Amino acid sequence: MSASRDRGAQAERTGLAWERTAAALGTAAIVIGRITAERLGAVALVLAGAGALGCVLLLVRGRRRGARWGAALTGGHPGPSGDAVLVAAGVVMLLAGLEVARLLLGP
Repeated sequence: MSASRDRGAQAERTGLAWERTAAALGTAAIVIGRITAERLGAVALVLAGAGALGCVLLLVRGRRRGARWGAALTGGHPGPSGDAVLVAAGVVMLLAGLEVARLLLGP
């Protein structure tokens, strides 16, 4: 397959990868919120909800990032910004903090 044919597919694969990342983190937020709610109560549910909303934002920004890659490959737009990566890192840190709090509070 030639490189010119693959340019559109590359951007589509990037967008799909961000969708899978958002879905996985959203699932993790729901599961961690459910597990942690037994020890932290409403605080865990609020923070897990914030993580789930962050995943929705990640879904939107990730798809936009894939589209910007496609435009950059055809020369019509500068490359994507790093905001989707920042959102993903923030969600991961939030979920990790919830789990650390659950572990520190013990059974």
